[in-house]
Amino acid sequence: MRTSVPMEGLTLETSVILAVKNGRISESITLLANKELKDAGYELTFEQALVVFLLNFYDGLTQRDIAISLDKDSPSITRLIDELEGLKMLERRSDPNDRRAKNIYLTSKGKGVVPGIIDVTKVAFKKAFKGISDNEVNVMQSVLKRMMENMRAEISNVVAQ
Repeated sequence: MRTSVPMEGLTLETSVILAVKNGRISESITLLANKELKDAGYELTFEQALVVFLLNFYDGLTQRDIAISLDKDSPSITRLIDELEGLKMLERRSDPNDRRAKNIYLTSKGKGVVPGIIDVTKVAFKKAFKGISDNEVNVMQSVLKRMMENMRAEISNVVAQ
């Protein structure tokens, strides 16, 4: 059964609203990417691959920087970093400017998997965007970015009150 919610000149399908609300879109992309990584022989999850990918561009970030960049809580990032350290993909080093902080660096093994995980995740996203034009993807990204900016502003207003 298809139901929809009219809203000032636009109609939102409830199935889409619920999919976004419940994180099903993100969860589905993660499941697909996990499958593609496993099928390609990588011992990484998509979440772990995101940490490796981020460090490929910004090696030496703190755990806090990684958590903020990936919009994850600190315990989740600590767990991911522990797992990746166990896989010898990255290492923690003391921050020379702050004895309490640790900077996270890719190892040679971590750097070595980057090209492959990029290729594999591209395959997953191509499957997710099958039948969707580049223009539609660009519009979607623009709309989602503006929605996030709107929500962050509203959340900031609520927190400030």
